[in-house]
Amino acid sequence: MFFSKRYGYTKVRDKIQFESIDEVTRNHLWSIYYALPIWETKNHPRSYSRSDSYYEISDEIVFKIWMEILNSPVDAIPSNSEAVQHIREIHFQEEWHVVFDLLEVISEWIKLNNGLVRGSFGNSNFKSSTTRTTRIDAKSFYKEVNALFEKECVGYRLIDGKVCPITDTHEIEQIETAVNAKPSPQCH
Repeated sequence: MFFSKRYGYTKVRDKIQFESIDEVTRNHLWSIYYALPIWETKNHPRSYSRSDSYYEISDEIVFKIWMEILNSPVDAIPSNSEAVQHIREIHFQEEWHVVFDLLEVISEWIKLNNGLVRGSFGNSNFKSSTTRTTRIDAKSFYKEVNALFEKECVGYRLIDGKVCPITDTHEIEQIETAVNAKPSPQCH
């Protein structure tokens, strides 16, 4: 816990996100996606300027999103970089459950493809250090998402590529106790 929260300058989360997902959690989840090689930029690796970036995303993911989440025909899919921008808008503007639908599509793709992505990519927590192919470790991806969900008190976990509610009464009580516990200002 950072200084601001330990000493009460910043509010500590006081309730579990269940049937909701806040902006902070959406921001962090999108950042996890961005670390994946499926979100690489062409010719400008990891460029943070939209004006000089051409985003590349797996066609399989785009097709699945268009057909199963948007219920749109595949001939309505825009160019690759426009598709990424549209997916980003969905992630930040749609209802909480659609965010979880996107998460499941990405998780399913990682699992079914054994995380194998072709190309030349930079460093990430999820990737091996090869030059022509990269493997996204599904277990590391799940662990990263679940760590985020735990930190942000999200009442769901990513299990085997599916977003599942936390239903164990004991686990819910533990989360609520942790959420409602007053942070100690002592340093460790």
